[in-house]
Amino acid sequence: MAVASANDIALADLVVISGLSGAGKTAATKLFEDLGYTCMDNLPGELLPDLAELVSSDRQRFEKVAIVLDVRAGNAPLALALALPVLVFKLAVGGFLLALIETLSAKMRIFRVPEFLGTAFLLAVIGLLVNILLGVS
Repeated sequence: MAVASANDIALADLVVISGLSGAGKTAATKLFEDLGYTCMDNLPGELLPDLAELVSSDRQRFEKVAIVLDVRAGNAPLALALALPVLVFKLAVGGFLLALIETLSAKMRIFRVPEFLGTAFLLAVIGLLVNILLGVS
């Protein structure tokens, strides 16, 4: 969430508040309400043109406006279409890594690699797998 200085806020007629869940959008909205702004929370992106028309038609009523946009709002089918190939790719990589782990663990059993080295290697591969699949850093 971008932070504006007090001078920027005093001159702004329209403020757009956006951010991830837990980023403080509600707290910022309450602050702008205290500053005399008309606030709209969780406004879908599809309603922005209608809001612009309403604000421009009644400038006295909507002198200062603050809008909260959720980053998850938008075209759900498009988001699904973009996310599905990424999910399939992550599952394919996960399947490949699981097959690799099985193959390596079988080779470690056959060639009698010391147990502590095999366990450390498997834990490293599992950590890599979790990092790739869940995006944990």
